[in-house]
Amino acid sequence: MGPNGLTRAIELYAEGRTLVQIAREFGVAKKTIRKRLVEGGVVIRRGGRASWESR
Repeated sequence: MGPNGLTRAIELYAEGRTLVQIAREFGVAKKTIRKRLVEGGVVIRRGGRASWESR
């Protein structure tokens, strides 16, 4: 996942995709996506159903 991949992952996350969904798209583990997003300055949303229901 190069710089373009990170930019795309950040965009997807900002659109509301989950870490799992993004990981599947890139063919990597969820923790890899999480690590890269954090390195890119993204604040990770709290997981779980409640966070989605409040939207």
